[in-house]
Amino acid sequence: MKTSTLVRGSAAMSLLHTARNRFLFLVLSFIFWFSNFIYIPILPPYLETIGGDYTFIGMVLGSYGLMQFLFRLPFGILSDLIKVRKPFIIFGMVVSTLSCVTFAWADSLGWILLARSLAGVAAATWVAFTILFSSYFFRT
Repeated sequence: MKTSTLVRGSAAMSLLHTARNRFLFLVLSFIFWFSNFIYIPILPPYLETIGGDYTFIGMVLGSYGLMQFLFRLPFGILSDLIKVRKPFIIFGMVVSTLSCVTFAWADSLGWILLARSLAGVAAATWVAFTILFSSYFFRT
C-alpha cells in the first residue's frame, strides 16, 4: 500500500514539475520574442531619421536573418552532439539582452547594425528552445 501511494505521489510531483517547466518556458519564450521584435515597427523610420539610407536600413533588417542563417544550424548540431539545451537557451537570453542594451545605448548606425545582428544570433538559439519544449511531453 505504501508503494502505490509513493508511486502516485511521485507521478503527481513529476506532473507538477512538468507543468511548472511548461509555464516557465512560456514566460521565457514571451520575454525572448518580445525583446527581439518590440522595436521592429519603428526601426526603419528611426534609422532614416538618424541618417541611414535605404541600403543601410536594408542591411540592418537583413542582418537578423543572415545571422540566423549562419548560426542556427551550427547551434542545433552542437546542442544535439552534447545533448544539452539549457546552456544554449541561457546563451540566447544573454545575447538577446545584450542586443537590447546595445540598442538602448546605440548612438550611431554601426551600433544599431551590431545590435540587430546580435538579435539574429540570439534567435538562432531557438532550435534549443523547441527541442527542450518537446521534452516536456511524454510519449504514450
